[in-house]
Amino acid sequence: MRPAPLTPPNRSALWSSLALTKAQLASLCGVTTRQVSHWTLKGYIATSSHHPDRYSGEAIDLCVLVKQGLD
Repeated sequence: MRPAPLTPPNRSALWSSLALTKAQLASLCGVTTRQVSHWTLKGYIATSSHHPDRYSGEAIDLCVLVKQGLD
């Protein structure tokens, strides 16, 4: 039997399909949930298009960038 060829994962699809809570996002990025809430209200970080109360991988990038800018 011949093994099936391996293919790399679609990282873009995985990143966009994440559904992190506010607490998970804050913990990953080293900020408080209050900061995440504030940045979301200001429009700096967007919630997931699939889950309005969750955050995708794009929010991780933006959260880290905002934190770096403030630091």
